[in-house]
Amino acid sequence: MKKKLQTKSGMTLVELLVAMMIMLLAGVGMSIGLKSAIQVYDRSLFSSESLVLQDTINTTLGDYLRYATEETVEDKELIKINGRGSGCIVSGVASAGSFTEGDGYLYFVVGDKKNLMLNSGAYSNMKVQYTSCNYEDGVFTVNYQIKSANGKGIKLCTVQFRSLAAA
Repeated sequence: MKKKLQTKSGMTLVELLVAMMIMLLAGVGMSIGLKSAIQVYDRSLFSSESLVLQDTINTTLGDYLRYATEETVEDKELIKINGRGSGCIVSGVASAGSFTEGDGYLYFVVGDKKNLMLNSGAYSNMKVQYTSCNYEDGVFTVNYQIKSANGKGIKLCTVQFRSLAAA
């Protein structure tokens, strides 16, 4: 019986520990690589989706502002958005309506009525924060931010529209 145990081949405890350490190091390396790959994927996804959203928002803002005219009503300057019967709040100018954000979506507000500018499905994993709309010499300058849902990605956007109705 002693002879059988002595001739039996197998791994020693040291060999087993070395093999486990090698597998552990390989697993740690793969997890670090996977985490980096996920971060790169998230950044590139935010970059591409924010460009699409920025283009969509700019087109929608252009639809609102492209044919705006400057009028004087009751000694107040008013930017009238044709076909919508309202205005846009711009620096130093009184108006009947405004762009605003709420819950990460962009709205055009007239009185008590809040109109969603874009369907919320257009940017489900991003939020828009409106910052300003300025009007000077027939040109609107609109600033806003696009933020990722996790808060790690931020894109600052500025767009200018020349009013086609401006003199």
